[in-house]
Amino acid sequence: MVWKRFIVLFFGASSFLCSPFVFSLSFSPTDIEWQTWPDYCRARYVASGAGKNSSRAGSIPVSEVKKWKQELDGVWYGFHHYCAALTFLTKGLAAKSELERERALKRAIGEAGFTRTRSDVTHPMMTEIVITIARANRKLGRIDEAIKEIEFLMEKHPSYAGSYSLYALIERDQGRFDLARDILLKGNSLTGGRSAEIQYFLGLTYFDLKDFSAAQKAADEALKLGYPLLGLKKKLEKTRKPPVLHIVD
Repeated sequence: MVWKRFIVLFFGASSFLCSPFVFSLSFSPTDIEWQTWPDYCRARYVASGAGKNSSRAGSIPVSEVKKWKQELDGVWYGFHHYCAALTFLTKGLAAKSELERERALKRAIGEAGFTRTRSDVTHPMMTEIVITIARANRKLGRIDEAIKEIEFLMEKHPSYAGSYSLYALIERDQGRFDLARDILLKGNSLTGGRSAEIQYFLGLTYFDLKDFSAAQKAADEALKLGYPLLGLKKKLEKTRKPPVLHIVD
């Protein structure tokens, strides 16, 4: 019995040490990663065990840390894991090798998942935590898992625009442009037409459906709301016919 208990304890400890969550406790962002982190991530990091023992310790005023701790009450406890997830998601999207990409994206899911299971589901930041998991799953080709996370957000936070944009993107990946349009129209209604992101993706989807007038209207709305059109603008410009020149002798 004693040796059985030893084996259980040994392998239990081994699993714990191999867990990606443990690694994040010693996670140290590079200078570039530190600069790209949102203010709340920097504040949470310096308040964490890893941050207190790093060169970043004391770099954020105590008053700033207290402010974010109050605003993030409900998700604060494991929030630095989510911040690590942002970094690993970025690394995964930029990775050159498939192995590096897969490792980074799985790490992102694990870190964000750690935060999620220790957070208040009704907190507004839960949207960003869960959408990070969904984005990583999509990039890994785990479409069912990504949709599961998105539908969770649609139920708990129906006015969060990111859910509809990502869901529509998944449908567009599959060539189901009509379904993507319907998802975006639902999101547009639930957000009161105030989401520039939804308007932009509506424009892209209408373009895919060859409804160019609707695409232009959505593009105009996105621009009004401050969204840079980039690719959509170029697409629409190509649909415009050049003016006919009338030569008079």
